[in-house]
Amino acid sequence: MSSKPSFSIIVIAREGSAHLLPFTLASILEQDCPHFETIVVEEGTLGGEYPPGVKRVVSERKSTFAMKNEATSVAQGAYLHFLSPGEFYLSRHSLTFLAQFIEENFYPDLVSSGTIVKHSFSPPEILFESMSPKRLKRGSIVPTLQPFFFRKEVLVGLGGFRTFYREQSGFDLLCRFFRAPSLRKAFLKRVLTDYEYRPTSAKKIIRSFVETLVILFVHFGLSSALFAWLAKNQLRLFAWCWGGIKGAFRKQRPSEIF
Repeated sequence: MSSKPSFSIIVIAREGSAHLLPFTLASILEQDCPHFETIVVEEGTLGGEYPPGVKRVVSERKSTFAMKNEATSVAQGAYLHFLSPGEFYLSRHSLTFLAQFIEENFYPDLVSSGTIVKHSFSPPEILFESMSPKRLKRGSIVPTLQPFFFRKEVLVGLGGFRTFYREQSGFDLLCRFFRAPSLRKAFLKRVLTDYEYRPTSAKKIIRSFVETLVILFVHFGLSSALFAWLAKNQLRLFAWCWGGIKGAFRKQRPSEIF
């Protein structure tokens, strides 16, 4: 492949997060890489005007991953990057760094980068561990797809996102990428993106937990993956359950009664 790497940056805008969209678009449009397009997929018609050069796709009210498939079908870039409102590039040179890395590594089918992990139980941490089948098998995944850049033709060839997974279709897609030995993966030891932390609802945590168990079973079998996931990645689920139990038995103090 002799041409420069080109990118389609796809942002899924839903009603609850649309207020963060300008923040994300600003970080995309300031990129100094000349070979990219920006696609915003709206849930219904959110209204408002976008800066010049932003392609608007109005989608029916459907799952986030169905909207990502819809955007994939109209994307023109050789590589796809999926962002949500509130996620952003740390530098205006991010796509330039990425393009150079892709050329130096002979156009891999998947590029992963370092990432910042934020949650409510400890300070943010930066992870520079490359993704691997071993990590996937133990359920060691990041909550978004922002560290990953997908070769479009390969993603389409794998069937895109499976929309019957409402929360963890991205995890399923990564499992399919890494279980295909012929696909080439490369790890860029640089953090390109960050995001604004937003607490996750208990309903989503539980649904993600169930879907992850199903995906681990489908791709790796349940025996060791189940225990690894329960031990390492469900602290938020248990904390939420414990908080609910304490709340149910908490006695109201007299001073709180009006």
